[in-house]
Amino acid sequence: MGMDGFIEVANGLWYEESTGLPWSSKVRWKQLTSKTSRGYRDVAGKLWHRIVWEHFYGAIEKGMVIDHFDNNILNNKISNLRMITSGKNVRKANNSKNNTSGFKGVYWRKDDKNWLVRIMSHGKYICLGRFDVLEDAYAEYYHAKGELHGVESLGPLDCPIAY
Repeated sequence: MGMDGFIEVANGLWYEESTGLPWSSKVRWKQLTSKTSRGYRDVAGKLWHRIVWEHFYGAIEKGMVIDHFDNNILNNKISNLRMITSGKNVRKANNSKNNTSGFKGVYWRKDDKNWLVRIMSHGKYICLGRFDVLEDAYAEYYHAKGELHGVESLGPLDCPIAY
């Protein structure tokens, strides 16, 4: 395998530009596939997305984490990585496995037969209202998230539904 499309990030450790995948050239060219128990790519005991970030941008600041913008922890293209506070990272976490709406912050109320919308701000939940239409409920959450947490908190998978 040639060097076109690869950047050496450490001695014998290569970053594939088109995919963000790690490769080793120490013995022979091979893709590195180890993962942590949480599913992150692991290269010699270090998280691959951190290695990539530090190669391109330098040390990770104290109190900051490297976030996968599209929420896909295996997508380690540099264009998909950003440094954010751990608090912002928690706020953009994926839906819980108990989520019934498919949208963060929107919950079906069986007793009232409507959608309840709530958002967390400064460690407390704020009720944003109840809605008969799911899309209206999520639009309210989306608007509040932008107002409370800033536009930068809105990721590409966190957009209102066009209907």
